[in-house]
Amino acid sequence: MNRLQHLLIAIVALALVAALAFLYDKTQAVDLRDRNDVAALLDTLREIDGRWDIDVLRERAELDANQMPAPNRAATAKKALATLAAALPRADSAALSEGLGELGKAVLEKADLVEKYKSESASVKIALHAVISGTAALGAQAGELRKGDPRQKEVQQALNQLAAAAQQYYWLGKAAPPLSLEMAAGEMRDLAAAMGEGALVRAVAIEGAIQVLLKHKPVEEELFTKVSSLSSGPRLDKMSFAFNRELEATLQVKELFRVYLLAYAAALLIGVGFLGVRLKAANESLERRVVER
Repeated sequence: MNRLQHLLIAIVALALVAALAFLYDKTQAVDLRDRNDVAALLDTLREIDGRWDIDVLRERAELDANQMPAPNRAATAKKALATLAAALPRADSAALSEGLGELGKAVLEKADLVEKYKSESASVKIALHAVISGTAALGAQAGELRKGDPRQKEVQQALNQLAAAAQQYYWLGKAAPPLSLEMAAGEMRDLAAAMGEGALVRAVAIEGAIQVLLKHKPVEEELFTKVSSLSSGPRLDKMSFAFNRELEATLQVKELFRVYLLAYAAALLIGVGFLGVRLKAANESLERRVVER
């Protein structure tokens, strides 16, 4: 009987110690270094995504073909994604584990589309400037015609119409009728042919630039629409929010278990004190009995 009692007491004691160890383990501080690294990488990707949007809008708004191109941020984005994937096992984040694959695809897709858009935009700007500079040169040549020559006024009107149509097509894209641009170019070529071989050569060069403009502008517009509709930005915002919420929830759980640990330790201390008092009373009672005998 005594052995059974001792065994039960030992089991209870072990259970109490195990519960204490469990609560203590749950209250251990979270290693914030890995989580801070992940948060910093997500912020880096969000900044790159925002810079891409600014780069695209800048390319769209500025006409200068010789402006300094925006840097290629694809390598930085790929490095951040690779580092984020390497930190995934240490971060212990369900949101990161579930969403990193799709996020990586969206970021890499945007990186590719932005570079393609910049290339197409550069081609469109170069073509537009070639049209404008070509019409200006051809207009200067038309100004050298004999005073009173009726061709002079016709050529100037045709060149002004062509330059205006080219700029309208650049700004409006599909909304501008491309046929008006082609018709203006054909009229300009016919008038230039009557001015001589040099004017015709310039007219042919302008027509070539117009064909480049007509070819690349729709592609540029399509790429702009795709870049604008990509979900990398919202995905990054959502993941950052979910990751921060996970950290807050983890810290709240840790704090809750600290409260449990304090309450359990206090109850255990009271229980041990109570048993100590009972044991002392039992010893005193035993000593009195021995003395009475």
